Amino acid sequence: MIPQEAAEAAEARIRSMLLRVESGGDALGIAVAAVEAAAPFLRAQALAEVAPLIHSLTDRDYCSFDHHGGCQAHGYLDLQPGETCPQQEAKEFVKAHGVKDDDASKD
Repeated sequence: MIPQEAAEAAEARIRSMLLRVESGGDALGIAVAAVEAAAPFLRAQALAEVAPLIHSLTDRDYCSFDHHGGCQAHGYLDLQPGETCPQQEAKEFVKAHGVKDDDASKD
Protein backbone atom coordinates (compact mmCIF):
# COMPACT_ATOMS: atom_id res chain seq x y z
CA MET A 1 0.00 0.00 0.00
CA ILE A 2 1.23 3.49 -0.82
CA PRO A 3 1.83 5.73 2.21
CA GLN A 4 -0.91 8.37 2.33
CA GLU A 5 1.56 11.26 2.60
CA ALA A 6 3.51 10.13 -0.47
CA ALA A 7 0.34 9.61 -2.48
CA GLU A 8 -0.92 13.08 -1.57
CA ALA A 9 2.42 14.63 -2.55
CA ALA A 10 2.33 12.89 -5.94
CA GLU A 11 -1.27 13.97 -6.48
CA ALA A 12 -0.35 17.57 -5.66
CA ARG A 13 2.51 17.47 -8.19
CA ILE A 14 0.22 16.07 -10.87
CA ARG A 15 -2.47 18.69 -10.18
CA SER A 16 0.17 21.42 -10.41
CA MET A 17 1.31 20.06 -13.76
CA LEU A 18 -2.26 19.94 -15.05
CA LEU A 19 -2.76 23.58 -14.08
CA ARG A 20 0.26 24.44 -16.22
CA VAL A 21 -1.37 22.67 -19.19
CA GLU A 22 -4.55 24.69 -18.69
CA SER A 23 -2.52 27.90 -18.67
CA GLY A 24 -0.88 27.12 -22.02
CA GLY A 25 2.13 25.01 -21.05
CA ASP A 26 3.68 22.21 -23.10
CA ALA A 27 0.95 19.57 -22.70
CA LEU A 28 3.03 16.58 -23.79
CA GLY A 29 6.03 17.51 -21.66
CA ILE A 30 3.83 18.13 -18.66
CA ALA A 31 1.94 14.86 -19.19
CA VAL A 32 5.21 12.93 -19.35
CA ALA A 33 6.37 14.62 -16.14
CA ALA A 34 3.06 13.75 -14.47
CA VAL A 35 3.38 10.08 -15.43
CA GLU A 36 6.97 10.03 -14.19
CA ALA A 37 5.83 11.54 -10.88
CA ALA A 38 3.11 8.91 -10.46
CA ALA A 39 5.06 5.88 -11.75
CA PRO A 40 6.80 4.87 -8.50
CA PHE A 41 3.48 4.87 -6.63
CA LEU A 42 1.66 2.97 -9.36
CA ARG A 43 4.51 0.45 -9.50
CA ALA A 44 4.37 -0.05 -5.73
CA GLN A 45 0.62 -0.61 -5.86
CA ALA A 46 0.94 -3.07 -8.75
CA LEU A 47 3.66 -5.04 -6.95
CA ALA A 48 1.53 -5.16 -3.80
CA GLU A 49 -1.27 -6.72 -5.84
CA VAL A 50 0.88 -9.08 -7.94
CA ALA A 51 3.09 -10.54 -5.19
CA PRO A 52 0.26 -12.49 -3.46
CA LEU A 53 -0.85 -13.85 -6.84
CA ILE A 54 2.67 -15.04 -7.64
CA HIS A 55 2.86 -16.57 -4.17
CA SER A 56 -0.35 -18.52 -4.78
CA LEU A 57 1.16 -19.97 -7.97
CA THR A 58 4.48 -20.90 -6.38
CA ASP A 59 5.24 -24.55 -5.59
CA ARG A 60 6.08 -24.97 -1.89
CA ASP A 61 8.45 -27.91 -2.51
CA TYR A 62 12.18 -27.42 -2.21
CA CYS A 63 14.27 -27.40 -5.38
CA SER A 64 16.18 -30.60 -6.11
CA PHE A 65 18.94 -30.31 -8.71
CA ASP A 66 20.39 -33.17 -10.73
CA HIS A 67 24.03 -33.51 -11.81
CA HIS A 68 23.29 -31.48 -14.98
CA GLY A 69 21.90 -28.55 -12.97
CA GLY A 70 18.22 -29.10 -13.79
CA CYS A 71 15.58 -28.79 -11.08
CA GLN A 72 13.99 -32.21 -10.78
CA ALA A 73 11.38 -31.08 -8.25
CA HIS A 74 9.80 -28.49 -10.55
CA GLY A 75 10.55 -29.94 -13.97
CA TYR A 76 13.03 -27.29 -15.15
CA LEU A 77 15.45 -29.82 -16.56
CA ASP A 78 17.15 -27.49 -19.06
CA LEU A 79 18.70 -25.24 -16.41
CA GLN A 80 22.43 -24.86 -16.71
CA PRO A 81 24.66 -25.26 -13.64
CA GLY A 82 24.36 -22.09 -11.58
CA GLU A 83 20.99 -21.02 -13.02
CA THR A 84 18.17 -20.45 -10.55
CA CYS A 85 14.95 -22.41 -10.77
CA PRO A 86 12.04 -20.11 -11.71
CA GLN A 87 10.14 -21.44 -8.68
CA GLN A 88 12.97 -20.27 -6.42
CA GLU A 89 12.98 -16.88 -8.18
CA ALA A 90 9.24 -16.61 -7.50
CA LYS A 91 9.76 -17.46 -3.82
CA GLU A 92 12.47 -14.80 -3.54
CA PHE A 93 10.24 -12.25 -5.30
CA VAL A 94 7.30 -12.72 -2.94
CA LYS A 95 9.58 -12.69 0.10
CA ALA A 96 11.19 -9.43 -1.12
CA HIS A 97 7.76 -7.88 -1.59
CA GLY A 98 6.46 -8.63 1.87
CA VAL A 99 4.22 -11.65 1.43
CA LYS A 100 3.95 -13.11 4.93
CA ASP A 101 3.99 -16.90 4.77
CA ASP A 102 6.55 -19.30 6.20
CA ASP A 103 6.28 -21.44 3.06
CA ALA A 104 7.33 -18.48 0.88
CA SER A 105 10.81 -18.55 2.40
CA LYS A 106 11.58 -22.18 1.56
CA ASP A 107 14.62 -22.77 -0.62
